[in-house]
Amino acid sequence: MPPDWQPTEAHRAFAAKHQLHLELEVASFRGWAAGKTAVSWEGTFTTRLANQAKWDLQRRNGRGAPVIQRRGTVVERGPAL
Repeated sequence: MPPDWQPTEAHRAFAAKHQLHLELEVASFRGWAAGKTAVSWEGTFTTRLANQAKWDLQRRNGRGAPVIQRRGTVVERGPAL
């Protein structure tokens, strides 16, 4: 990730709309991205924000943590859905 990478205005608007703490998301994203490459850092961060918003909504609706699917096996994280 380029050291001068910053979230776009679209990222800022999305975070505000979905009540995400943008500074925490950026800090977490930078930590995750260390040593990685991406075709589009903007696209990767957009996906991260969308996933976080989805997971927050699931938690607020009492659905627990998301279900992760790996190699055809469903792994539940948190309370059963």
